[in-house]
Amino acid sequence: MNSVTLFIDTNGFIQLRDLKDIPWRKLFRGVKHVRIMVARIVVDELDQHKVSNKPRQRDRARAALKQIRLARKAPGGALTLKDSPLKITLEIPPRAKLDWEWLSILDPSNPDDRLVAEAVTHGEGAAILSHDSGPLLTAHDIGLKGYEPLDDWHLPEEQSDADKKIALLERQLTAARSTKPQIAIEIDGRDAAGKLILYRPILPALDSEQVDRLLKRYLTEYPRASPEATARFYVTTMGEGLTEEQVSSYHGEYDSFEDRVKSHLQELHKYSFYIVVPTLGVRTTNHGSVSAMNFHVSLETSGGIGVLSSAKWIRKLAPFPEPPDEPEPRGYLGGLHRNLWQGGMMPTPPHPTEIVWIDKPDHSDSYGRYGCQDFQPERSYLRTVAVWPNDQLPATGILKVSAGANDVPDISEEVEVTIEERADFWRSPQVVASLPEFLRPEL
Repeated sequence: MNSVTLFIDTNGFIQLRDLKDIPWRKLFRGVKHVRIMVARIVVDELDQHKVSNKPRQRDRARAALKQIRLARKAPGGALTLKDSPLKITLEIPPRAKLDWEWLSILDPSNPDDRLVAEAVTHGEGAAILSHDSGPLLTAHDIGLKGYEPLDDWHLPEEQSDADKKIALLERQLTAARSTKPQIAIEIDGRDAAGKLILYRPILPALDSEQVDRLLKRYLTEYPRASPEATARFYVTTMGEGLTEEQVSSYHGEYDSFEDRVKSHLQELHKYSFYIVVPTLGVRTTNHGSVSAMNFHVSLETSGGIGVLSSAKWIRKLAPFPEPPDEPEPRGYLGGLHRNLWQGGMMPTPPHPTEIVWIDKPDHSDSYGRYGCQDFQPERSYLRTVAVWPNDQLPATGILKVSAGANDVPDISEEVEVTIEERADFWRSPQVVASLPEFLRPEL
């Protein structure tokens, strides 16, 4: 089986793991391409769920609708969620008129029947994917294949509001009884198996219209100055004004700056692995009723990955061009005085509650450490950590996060992290967020 075409029901978006992370080959042996089709009735139901008072239902419906919008704008109405080792696409099938006379055993007012009707009208061996008996039975009645998701494809059971309140009260009671800090670690973004899959995008070259639009916005952000030359007499005898050579040199440098910006934009897709750096979130919380003194968090990696203090460090390897400085009169000392003053200022020590790097990992290191003097009760801190592959992609390694403080034994969490390459689009959220903010609206 080279490919399988599945019309997924609404609960597939709400109750299953992210579609790109599902182990499809457990159900479809040897398949190379899973095409996930989005029926109109599913979009309608997701629109209803996006205002639900249940957090998971609301959040996952909104995330699904966001992906569906991207698929609608993608070439051919197909968004690639994953490209290897198995291709997974989310697709918006062409709208087709449903022949209810031909489908007379189905009820147009029944959502399950509408899902099956869209699948059978689409053809191409399309099947239904649902863990509800309604659409599966209807598919069987009409001669359509139906598949039920495997147990490990489902998200963990969601806690009820009552369960959450009880858990919160238990934490508060434990904290009230405690005379020591209680530190907890969470690593965001794990899948149902407890692993993390990050990706580095493969992007197409920007077309000429995009380049021109981005170039215009970039030059608006860094406009050409209008320095004026002063008579040479004033420059040489009184040390005031700019020479014609200074003004001409500035304009020549700005012309070169324009050319460099345009060239950079034309080649931007080649630098995507410097621009869009895989990141993950590490959250530490003090659930205790007293401060954690000399609080520290260490990051250790092994295998094919390393850590960085910030994605900005990698982006410096392929920086956007900087505009030339506007020329200053030769006798002008303000900048010199300002630099001397700033250079002589002593650095301000961090506030006791400010979390700072202690050992800063800036070269895809295998170790980094940050912390503060006073990690106060009930404080929660989220740090975005950049992860960089040390091997060819896909690269897999282990990230170990440890945290501790005075009179508190260190605790630790480990996660397997895999970095993959994946075809992506310039308007995808991860790519957009990595570009200078003033350029984002122009993509």
